[in-house]
Amino acid sequence: MKMTNGVSLRNIKIPRHFPGNAENDCPFFWRQQLTEWGNLSDLIKLIRNELHISGCVIIRDFNVFELDMNLKKNLFLALCSLIGNPIEHNLGKKDYIWDIKLRENASLIPTFSEHNSEAPLHTDTQYRLNPEKYISLFALKKARCGGGETTILQFEDVIRTLQKTTNGQDCLYVLKNSLFPFAVPSVFSRDENQVHWIFAPIISDKKSIRYRFDTIDRGLRYSNLSEADNTKQVWALHFFREHITSHSSVVKLSLEDGEILILDNERVLHGRTSFSDPNRHILRARMNDW
Repeated sequence: MKMTNGVSLRNIKIPRHFPGNAENDCPFFWRQQLTEWGNLSDLIKLIRNELHISGCVIIRDFNVFELDMNLKKNLFLALCSLIGNPIEHNLGKKDYIWDIKLRENASLIPTFSEHNSEAPLHTDTQYRLNPEKYISLFALKKARCGGGETTILQFEDVIRTLQKTTNGQDCLYVLKNSLFPFAVPSVFSRDENQVHWIFAPIISDKKSIRYRFDTIDRGLRYSNLSEADNTKQVWALHFFREHITSHSSVVKLSLEDGEILILDNERVLHGRTSFSDPNRHILRARMNDW
């Protein structure tokens, strides 16, 4: 997998009037403010072009550390809104920014943003009928323990290697032609004490992927699939997990403080190694294409 060298915002200076609007959490307000922000428009074109080519891009030198938290979040959201249309994490709650950090209370079906264990390769919002196109991760404070590294794998690399073996081809067929049950993480569910799920193929006709092993595995346990369908899907799910876990094209990177990673959620699987530093703090935004 080819990784981009990234785009630097080092020469972009924050206008003096921005701190006075720190409490304004409207992404459209901030998008308008940033539209005329120095030469940022040229950099946005570079970012979108890199996303189109490789499915991921690193933005460096987003130096907002001396600003208060509200303004940090709003400027991050503004930057994301120039790349795509921000989507709420819980529809109707205007929570465009999500804090990824260790939480003491685990949900019935925890999402990776709530704990410090390994997050295996996955795509985001695989439990929604229409998962968001882009995922943006902003490192406010990286883990100082050496863990918390991001793992990335291109979907096209997975397809290429699966097609080389008979078992891989059989797995692809099941992933494309079966409806898998995706359990909704409790924090995003209507009722945190019940299991909800949606049905969808893991690989769609447009060659995009939605995948997270534990939500599908839990869905298979609770759904009412026939024994034959359940057996077939369980085999394909486990075969696929083993295949991508040991894949030679997995890239591991450590986001430095002030760096932003943007991924095409339909074309790139991502994950995270475990960490012990309780102060690790990442901000996440999700966007759809315009």
